[in-house]
Amino acid sequence: MKLADFYAQMGPFLLGKASHEETIAALFGENPPQPDADRVQIYGRFCLNHRHEVLDGIFTELRALIVHRCGESGWAQVVAAYFDAHPMHHFELNHNAEAFPAFLTSVLSDSCHSLRALLPDCAAELADFEWWEWQTFSALDVPSDTPIDAGPLRLHSSVDIRPYQYDWLDFLDRSQDARPELPVVHSSLVLFWRDRKLSARRASLSALELQLIKAIYEGRAVSDELAKQLGVSIEDLAEVAWDHHRAGILLGDPSLLP
Repeated sequence: MKLADFYAQMGPFLLGKASHEETIAALFGENPPQPDADRVQIYGRFCLNHRHEVLDGIFTELRALIVHRCGESGWAQVVAAYFDAHPMHHFELNHNAEAFPAFLTSVLSDSCHSLRALLPDCAAELADFEWWEWQTFSALDVPSDTPIDAGPLRLHSSVDIRPYQYDWLDFLDRSQDARPELPVVHSSLVLFWRDRKLSARRASLSALELQLIKAIYEGRAVSDELAKQLGVSIEDLAEVAWDHHRAGILLGDPSLLP
């Protein structure tokens, strides 16, 4: 058998789209040699385990919701359907989960999709939340983040802001036995960043904090003029700026802060 023909048969099997029996018959005919046939099955299990490890490891809370709703078989259907639509393509396994929130959004918008009944309405948002937590944790260090307390005022490279229609912070910060079945509907902005100890953090964002972040992004000074434009006292603006600096959201020479 030519190598191209071999991969044409093995590819669908390793992607979970063909059974072991079908693949062995296509590769070896009616009398498959041993232990070759059994070894092929081992490779199939490896690939299946990797697909689960990717989604199980990042989307732990979503997995728990779906398992509670539909059991392990329900989650297995979601994993299989996602990788059927988005086969593994990246050498870093977890990056293969990047399209998962968008995939769930498409499922939730299609009332006829076979997975629709397995998913709570908040599934895509929770997937997005957990994806950004992982993104924040795993983001590479960049030169502009150091030295932390020198140079102009600037945002840490890991800073990102995401809008949500559910109150994920309240839901996820509760213990398992104190949580409602689903989160409360409550529009909010969540700030993700990595702090001075390189720990991934997330917090709700107030209107003033959002305005300060926007000003820093635009290269504006934290000053009386900015406070006046934002309609707050310089003391209140300075307090927020110092809180962000201590948290590692805001970097730069602290003497530039009021």
